[in-house]
Amino acid sequence: MSDLRRWGWHDSVRAHRAQMMGEPVPWLTYPAVIALGRALTGAESVFEIGAGVSTLWFAAHAACVVSLEGDAAWAAELRPRLPENAELLVHPYSDAEGFFAKLDGIFGSFDVVLVDGGPDRSRVCRRAADFIADDGLIVLDNSDVSAYQPGIDGLAERGFHRIDFHGPAPATRYLGCTSFFSRRLDRWSPGKGSVWPRPIYEADR
Repeated sequence: MSDLRRWGWHDSVRAHRAQMMGEPVPWLTYPAVIALGRALTGAESVFEIGAGVSTLWFAAHAACVVSLEGDAAWAAELRPRLPENAELLVHPYSDAEGFFAKLDGIFGSFDVVLVDGGPDRSRVCRRAADFIADDGLIVLDNSDVSAYQPGIDGLAERGFHRIDFHGPAPATRYLGCTSFFSRRLDRWSPGKGSVWPRPIYEADR
């Protein structure tokens, strides 16, 4: 509880914003945020399904970020805050086939794909496997939700390995799970799988 207090969990619940020590962070479990922050070098390309303050965080910790968001009002609020290395695409989740047609137009080889939205996260996971680098990372939030199991099974069938990060998350009052998937998890698990218990921007002691 003292760690949660220091990291500003109570403030994030009151503000209903994903933040950690006053800084915007992805809306993932704290262990996943810390592990991801320590794994990124600043040179990665990132694709997000579901934009948010995570977009600002990735823009500060990676070379570039492209986000596909389903809420036009939220996108309009977020867009003025984005730096030059962030691109925001919009298509409503309610038009599922149109949304996936938009995804079908995504080409390239991203280092990180965050799946934290979309009309069908299982289907998004399967599609993400097509434009992730060979040693890239897919991050699935709320991976403990049974509805997403088909997507998780599909990644396993394509050779992806998995690490789960259970724990509390900003702005939520319950425990959850965020999972990393990669064919090369050694690239994304510095410290041989251990999770350093402090944010990367908190001074070492």
